[in-house]
Amino acid sequence: MIGFGLRNLLGASGLAFFVVSAALADDGKIDNPLRDDGDQSASMFERITSLISARNDPVTGLNFRIEIDGLSISGVQSIQGLGLSNDAITYREGSDTPSERILPGLLSVRPITISRGISPNKELWNWTNTMVNGATERKAMAIILMNEAREDVVRYELGGCWPTSYEVGPLNAEISVLIAEESITIQCESFDLSG
Repeated sequence: MIGFGLRNLLGASGLAFFVVSAALADDGKIDNPLRDDGDQSASMFERITSLISARNDPVTGLNFRIEIDGLSISGVQSIQGLGLSNDAITYREGSDTPSERILPGLLSVRPITISRGISPNKELWNWTNTMVNGATERKAMAIILMNEAREDVVRYELGGCWPTSYEVGPLNAEISVLIAEESITIQCESFDLSG
């Protein structure tokens, strides 16, 4: 009966994962969380539920927010390009074997593109406009990933950021449900992970 109930709760593959995961205790010894250890205060269902809720699931890419100089930016639909890259430099000495060495080169932060629906809020345009007017403002940014409870889990800190391009679109009168978006591409000088 317990196996049938777990199979309905977790599905066949989830049940197998649960049984294998639950069988390993913190000290590496085999443990059976379903055994009756004399604790009558928790029902079997409560013990199983507590084991399932103690899982450490990965963070999804659905819950995130952006801060620019500490101010939250609303309505962001997507962020693309967040990351680092390191140039590879090939090098060879005359006495080396007929293969080249590969050395690390300069580290660069990839450009980030932020997209959101156009609204009366003009903070991204105003920031881009400083570049257009020749007085580019460099700002600090944070991209924060959150769990399902909307609690901060991971925080990417970006420094020396400034907009390199601004785009509006798509605009098409033939499509009835089309949200006009603004996209801003931002170049940053530093990248750090905290949280």
